[in-house]
Amino acid sequence: MTKPRRSAAASDGCNAEEQSGVRLRAADAERKVRSERPEPPSREVARCLRVAQKVRVGQLVLDALPGGDVRARLLRTAIVRRDEVLIDAVLGQLRMLP
Repeated sequence: MTKPRRSAAASDGCNAEEQSGVRLRAADAERKVRSERPEPPSREVARCLRVAQKVRVGQLVLDALPGGDVRARLLRTAIVRRDEVLIDAVLGQLRMLP
């Protein structure tokens, strides 16, 4: 392959305004402005908020359970680990009780 040739204007030290270059189109500039706006919360943020809410509920339930209860120990572990699935499982089982 041959190397691309430089024009005489580009090689003789012309100022930046006289050199050719790629300019942003109006649509590109508008996209850039849109991309700088804050985005709505992502799935990860929504998940963190959901887990935090379940942890708060779990702590309230944990306060009501006796300390020696096996489910209380399991719920405490789930809260410390922030394990959403385990918190759901323990809370779901506790709701089934009369």
